[in-house]
Amino acid sequence: MVETCQGKANWDEAVCGVDAVVQLIGRAHVLHDRGSDSLEKYRADNVQVIDGLLRACLQSDVKRLVQLSTIAVVGQGGEIPYTERTKCQPENAYGITKLEAEKLLLESVRGTELEPVILRAPMVYGPGAKGNFPRLLEFIWRGLPLPVGAVCNQRSVLFVRNLSDAVCHALIHPEAGGEVFNVADAKSISTKDLARQIATLMHRPLRALPVPIFALRAMGRLIGREDDIRRFTVSLTLCTRKIREELNWHPPYSIEEGLVESAEWFRATKERGPNA
Repeated sequence: MVETCQGKANWDEAVCGVDAVVQLIGRAHVLHDRGSDSLEKYRADNVQVIDGLLRACLQSDVKRLVQLSTIAVVGQGGEIPYTERTKCQPENAYGITKLEAEKLLLESVRGTELEPVILRAPMVYGPGAKGNFPRLLEFIWRGLPLPVGAVCNQRSVLFVRNLSDAVCHALIHPEAGGEVFNVADAKSISTKDLARQIATLMHRPLRALPVPIFALRAMGRLIGREDDIRRFTVSLTLCTRKIREELNWHPPYSIEEGLVESAEWFRATKERGPNA
């Protein structure tokens, strides 16, 4: 592990004698970061850090670099599943800078021996997950009402163990070099069904309020959370045919197995208490 400070790290030492690198560094899960310098903060953490790593990799004998990206580089959802050929139209600083990082990687390795592989992921869940997923678990654990009763969408998600397996394929498969792949669990799930399954697994009642979508969006505009409400209510699905056919990758864990492990982890952390 390499410690970074404002985009600086000793990458030359970190990649010395390394055949392949998995790049997971980035800024994400930062709520309410809407200041005038928000884009530059994301750019520093998602793009400038990668630039230094790339330079070190190109000067060493690194043969392959796997970059974990996000489906946010394409957009925030719609009725049609995103493929790797869908036009990229990121809608926030996170997606914009992750797309910049993708372009930097692909352009920097042209004419070199370094093979890039980009994996675009949806929401990643599982033990230790960050972002919206643990917040959903917390709401359900505490029995708080959730306005999901009227939400009829479909969302692709990715269990962390499936992500790890996909990364392993990307590291060693001979056909992966130079490619971009969508990666997700085999099935999508609605926000409402996700909450329902989690509640069942944690033995908690689900208080799903049937708030109309237009009312949720109006509330989001009033409180400055319109983008959050949109992500909460719209569909966002990924087509993963490319990685299945070209790398013969299939997620080894079902969404049900992933949610069982996630719920058990969260329940155990709550039962142990904060000082355990």
